[in-house]
Amino acid sequence: MSDQRPGGQLLMVGKRVVVARCLLLVALAVIGWIATFSPWQPFAGVSDKLRHVAAFLLLTALVWQSFPAWSATRRITVMVLLALGVELVQTLTPTREFHLDDLAASVAGTLLFEFARAGRAVIRSGGARQS
Repeated sequence: MSDQRPGGQLLMVGKRVVVARCLLLVALAVIGWIATFSPWQPFAGVSDKLRHVAAFLLLTALVWQSFPAWSATRRITVMVLLALGVELVQTLTPTREFHLDDLAASVAGTLLFEFARAGRAVIRSGGARQS
């Protein structure tokens, strides 16, 4: 699939990227709704912090697939800002509030994904580089 960008650049977007972006939009909508307005909490028997870790691990994976050219630093920055944004929006709702430990758990989910991805890359390359 290709799009013509203003300025004459041709943007090539693979099917996997398109699917990942669609899934990312759905995941953002569902997680955003659950985080702000929903009285229903999925996996209620699971620790709240573990749910934050899992949600941001999933979101970071989808961002990675959706924007493959982004560096890990850019992904982490975007995800930290998203986690902060979710916590700040919760202060505007009558049933939720800002929790620093929720923010930390969300960031931990992002970092867990990035460390796992980096570790996988090292394993696939045959180990760490030797000097």
